[in-house]
Amino acid sequence: MTREEEKREILAFTYGERLKAELLAVGQVLDTLASLQGPERQGALALFRTVIAAVAGDLRLAARVLGGEDLRGLDARIELVEGFVRLVQLPAAREELSVLLSRVTTVSGRAMAALRGKGLL
Repeated sequence: MTREEEKREILAFTYGERLKAELLAVGQVLDTLASLQGPERQGALALFRTVIAAVAGDLRLAARVLGGEDLRGLDARIELVEGFVRLVQLPAAREELSVLLSRVTTVSGRAMAALRGKGLL
């Protein structure tokens, strides 16, 4: 593995772990939204949209930095999660979130394996 490949794997692992944490937090917010009603839910939805926008931005940034197809288009998928929540289709939002988490975990896991193979983790 060249020095540039090492740097890319370190970035992939770093972004992957950060994105996983963000997606897990989105899942926790989804769980909370399910228990809210009326004005509380409306306020939480406004905050949820802000969180989704931030995660979408991080997904776009990671896709630009890392290149490749692994993370491309995931920003649109996180926006689908927000759309499902707005339509009160929480099971569909949860399913879409699971797909996102799986793809990000794959990127992170692949990078972790490469770094471990090189003795860097």
